[in-house]
Amino acid sequence: MNKQEPLLWISQYVHDLLQQKFGQELNHCEAFLGGRYLVVFVRGFVSAMEGVLLRQGQLDKVANARAMVMESLITEYKTYLKLQLALSVDEFYQDWSYENNTGVIIALLKEEQEHPEPPGDWRGLDGLEDEVNRISHIIEQTPRLTTVVPLTPRVLIVQRDGILILLEKVMIAKGYVKELRATKADVEKDYFHHQANFTAMVGRELEDLFVDWNFESDRSIMCLMWK
Repeated sequence: MNKQEPLLWISQYVHDLLQQKFGQELNHCEAFLGGRYLVVFVRGFVSAMEGVLLRQGQLDKVANARAMVMESLITEYKTYLKLQLALSVDEFYQDWSYENNTGVIIALLKEEQEHPEPPGDWRGLDGLEDEVNRISHIIEQTPRLTTVVPLTPRVLIVQRDGILILLEKVMIAKGYVKELRATKADVEKDYFHHQANFTAMVGRELEDLFVDWNFESDRSIMCLMWK
């Protein structure tokens, strides 16, 4: 079997599932795999109704509605990966750039997988890890562990473990999860886009940055896509 074939199956499955759940034609859907990370990248996913709400500045309504639909979608997707491809998932992460009309669904797998394609000749990854830690320290605290994993010549995964500060843990315990997640997304994306010196280190321009958190495991996963 061609090593790329399972990724093509996954891309088509998620493409069809998103269209079924949201009734919206996708421009692009592509899967990447490496280590414990299975990433599905989506482009052209904002529906007409979501577009109206976004133009009215009602991002919270769009995000909340999408989150509810994605919950059932991810349940079906997890079953598909297990039954059809024998891939077991520990955690799921997702993030959407409404400005760029792009998004990612990231599965953190229980076992490491072989890269279907060479991840590329990356430079500056040690410096990138240090820069992630520096920005994280400004916003919250230095992660207990930061892991940088190239998936393809233009896709990087950054996993941060031990990132939550005491105030955030208290907010989570009091039920302010949605508020905390939205605030962290706004602040982190702003800082990592405008304060981090990624371009000089990696030698190319950052195109998209996605970030999500699992508050129970105190883990964050970022997906960085480069031009």
